Amino acid sequence: MRASEGHTAIPSLVVPLLLALSALLAQLVPGAGELFEYDRARLAAGEVWRLFTCHFVHWTPEHLLWDLGTVVVLATCCAPLGLRRLGLALGVAAIAVPLAVWMALPSMVHYRGLSGLASALFALLAVAVLRRAMAEGRHGLTFAAAAALVAFAAKLVWELATASPVFVGPGSGFVAVPLAHLIGAACGGCFAPRSDL
Repeated sequence: MRASEGHTAIPSLVVPLLLALSALLAQLVPGAGELFEYDRARLAAGEVWRLFTCHFVHWTPEHLLWDLGTVVVLATCCAPLGLRRLGLALGVAAIAVPLAVWMALPSMVHYRGLSGLASALFALLAVAVLRRAMAEGRHGLTFAAAAALVAFAAKLVWELATASPVFVGPGSGFVAVPLAHLIGAACGGCFAPRSDL
């Protein structure tokens, strides 16, 4: 981390930590899930706020725990990239994920969770590390970053083949939405710096 990056790391954590706090509060408020989830029929009836609030509500406490843990860890790792980059990656993903679900998955009636945004953070970090490692000729780190991206792709294939989330336990009562993870990752990867991590 460069000396100037220390000053940007703390403000950069504010956005994802606010997301995590909002998700935690939404889990505690009775009825928040139904009010804020992506609900195709209610969206069609004009309740457009659901396109943005669907990220904050979760199906189970375990679902919430996985999403919160992932967002907080990845946001901490991404913080040196700066508030603007982090905000853009998360903001674009927050809009793109539910719109992609709307357009490409007309049979999906409900959607909840931060996993699309967590995927954006993952790709932002992995692509940034990969680019910097390649620029510096650090072959071990290049391999590790590339392997992380391949593992993410394998996770998407698993979710697509099984409709089962990889990290949340079986019997959780909901299906994985690999499209949301793919779109989130694409958004995050687009904002990765070339070599200034």
